[in-house]
Amino acid sequence: MEDKETKPYQSKVRFESTSGVSLHSIPDTENLQDIDLTDKNKVWHGSIDFIEQEQLVSTHMDGFEQTKYDKFIIHPFLKLRSKLEFKNGDKLWGETWYVPTNLDLILFNKNSSNGNDIDIRRITKLSNDGKDSIEKITDNTFKVIVQLPDSGFHPYYTNHDPENLTQIALGLKFKDSRKAAQFDYILSVFQAKYRHEQQSYYYDRMVYAVNIINFKTVMNEHEEDDDNEDEDDVISAELTDEELDDKFSNLSIMSKLRHDFTDEDDKDEDEDDFGEFIST
Repeated sequence: MEDKETKPYQSKVRFESTSGVSLHSIPDTENLQDIDLTDKNKVWHGSIDFIEQEQLVSTHMDGFEQTKYDKFIIHPFLKLRSKLEFKNGDKLWGETWYVPTNLDLILFNKNSSNGNDIDIRRITKLSNDGKDSIEKITDNTFKVIVQLPDSGFHPYYTNHDPENLTQIALGLKFKDSRKAAQFDYILSVFQAKYRHEQQSYYYDRMVYAVNIINFKTVMNEHEEDDDNEDEDDVISAELTDEELDDKFSNLSIMSKLRHDFTDEDDKDEDEDDFGEFIST
């Protein structure tokens, strides 16, 4: 299968700020509210661009694979991604790659008989600590996972763990609260778009896989029925006329017995119902 990461992306700048933006060293803490960004811990200032990248997918079922053992693989959703570039003039100082990694998917029950044959692979994280690479701290500040310039997009997913990826957690601060609000809004728009595109991607391929599984199940059942009919034809051909007469006579007798027995049951049930009706 062709690696989707080798296919071209179309880039669009969704947000930019040419001044009033800085990066700060932050403590190693799980509580974002403990992070305080001041001039003393400032490590960089310059301009930023938030860039959305969308892959030019060539086929409708790109990312779907059927193995020779009738298993199905849905490869990770890589069509959409974004990055935050930190620049000094035209020189790139660092970059933060971002996709939401903690979104829930609404899919079929994988514990069902159909789901057991489908291997769903997702991006599990971009940052080494497993958190989203951009997290809001306050209205004007964010935690970002910064990589070296031009180091590229390296997601973690099934059978794919990037090695020797240098990252550092820093605090992003906007001097202008309006710029911070605009950035937060653009980030929310991207998250909503990513959620929709990812859901559609996995759902369409799940439906496609389940339809193939169901079709093969029906075909196998038809083949078994045809085999049983062939066996009955062989048995009938081997019986003599006298044996066939006995066979159908026995069937007629059994049918009559079942009919008489059913009539008796119906009669008893009618009497029971009548008795219950009177007793009430």
